[in-house]
Amino acid sequence: MTQSLETKLDPEDKFYKLKSDNVKQMQQQYLLVFSTVQDILEEFIETQTEKDNIDFSLLDVQIEDSDPLLITMLTTELLRVLIDTHNVDFYEAAKVVSKTV
Repeated sequence: MTQSLETKLDPEDKFYKLKSDNVKQMQQQYLLVFSTVQDILEEFIETQTEKDNIDFSLLDVQIEDSDPLLITMLTTELLRVLIDTHNVDFYEAAKVVSKTV
């Protein structure tokens, strides 16, 4: 259905293909970011002596990328994981993330 509709609108329009490729690329980037954030936090937690009382204010992540989408994904995913998975207070998590950017 989509292909026939696309052909009728403009057979030379490559927008649909570009959009599809961009979505796939974003999904791949998100998977990479998600895995990276998980690895960073696991390694950080392993270095802490008190596993029950982890001080996430000591966490510092340096981002060396100029892609604004990737930076946005990483910071929001870090914030989400700190809050949802590690039960960090929103304001403390926001401080950690603000040091990152």
